[in-house]
Amino acid sequence: MAIEKIEKAVFKDDAFLASFWLTEINDNPLSRVFVALKGGSVVGHIALRVLGETSEIVTIAVDSDYRRQGIATSLLDAAILELKAEAVGELSLEVRRSNTAARHLYESYGFKQAYTRKHYYGNEDAYVYLLEVSHDHTRS
Repeated sequence: MAIEKIEKAVFKDDAFLASFWLTEINDNPLSRVFVALKGGSVVGHIALRVLGETSEIVTIAVDSDYRRQGIATSLLDAAILELKAEAVGELSLEVRRSNTAARHLYESYGFKQAYTRKHYYGNEDAYVYLLEVSHDHTRS
């Protein structure tokens, strides 16, 4: 499964396995999964969970050969449009403190750091970011 391959390459031991993806795509009514395609191949993905007026990015990843080509931006754009269509008010996510590239991307969308989850990733803290989906977001 292409999504699992990208997950393993990006997140190593923290990757979601094929069984997770099959459940999210086929059986979880709260899940929304988007993929980015290049030449018919999956090169990135984003998974969300929606519960009423709130939502969470479960994971977002782009194949290393396709980074810095706007794929993560396209995935976030698609996710936010879907959430607006579903009248979801808030989107949250956790990101490693050390992942400055991802933090910069999220902040460019207007995500605000809300709080820290100590040792969320084993020995590393996670920052929790929130975005009010109802507002118009343009990257700065």
